[in-house]
Amino acid sequence: ALTFWKGLQSKRSPLPSHDIYTEKRERDWKTRSRDESPTPDIEELHKLACNNGDATYTDPDTGLMVFTASAHLERGFCCGSACRHCPYKHTNVETRKSQLQCRNGKSSSASESTFRPKVYTRMGDTGTSALFNGERRFKDTLVFEAMGCVDHLISQLTHSYEELNNVEFIERETTAHDEVWLSQVSKQFTYIQSKLFDILTCLATCNTKCPLAAADVERLEEWIDFFTNMVPPLKCFILPGGHRIGALVHICRTSCRTAERSVVRLRHIEFQNEEDKNKNAAGALVQQFLNRLSDYLFTVARVISCKLGRGDEPVVRGSMWTDEGR
Repeated sequence: ALTFWKGLQSKRSPLPSHDIYTEKRERDWKTRSRDESPTPDIEELHKLACNNGDATYTDPDTGLMVFTASAHLERGFCCGSACRHCPYKHTNVETRKSQLQCRNGKSSSASESTFRPKVYTRMGDTGTSALFNGERRFKDTLVFEAMGCVDHLISQLTHSYEELNNVEFIERETTAHDEVWLSQVSKQFTYIQSKLFDILTCLATCNTKCPLAAADVERLEEWIDFFTNMVPPLKCFILPGGHRIGALVHICRTSCRTAERSVVRLRHIEFQNEEDKNKNAAGALVQQFLNRLSDYLFTVARVISCKLGRGDEPVVRGSMWTDEGR
């Protein structure tokens, strides 16, 4: 019985899906005891792969990839696919079978359907984490730093989004006209958060596939132009305030700049000698989106401050403190 992990197949030719082999695997397990030792050739191949530190070896009979016990131990739990060298005694095989039945529209018992995978795996206790391709790196590497900055930005955007959708705030501080553009900003924030998750995918796959498109950057530019016409022309530096929600959006803007710098650093260090042009192109598109997003957030913060708050508050060069404050 074999397991097919997408992350370790990225450079291999496409293989049939796991479900094609489900029936054959069940027949094999019915006719052969699980305690039965594999053939000497397979056992020798498995031992050799483990000694070499390899995660897989090729079955000479089928030509397919088989994961070693070491690979399963690194994963930290039984995947439920009845793998040949499972060190966990196939504890999740029945659960996996019930999940496949539910996916195919078949009923499963109540005990099987109540299974919930654990959030923690303990695999990161050593300070490492895995990318989508299965490669494990230390958590302080540039790629995880960039992903963390984007994740931080998503959370801060969520805070601003929830404040914008606060019913009490809408009733107290806005007019009917304000509710129209505020609704637009709210929808745009949801769209942007989804795109930021696409960026996380791009970073986790080492930029091999980027869900972003040039149209996403152009859309941000259209929104910036629209909101720019709602506020007075900017003639000086301004303080990041004017309204409490505007201040929150300014915090999002600065976090976006941090994420952008981390992506630039990642591209500069990790992909400077990368021959695959697609990786550099994907990283460049992520960089463009984050650069434009910070401009969008700056413009939206100004609109909120001007329409709902005190408006732009200019920076006064060489200002002196007085008893009146600012």
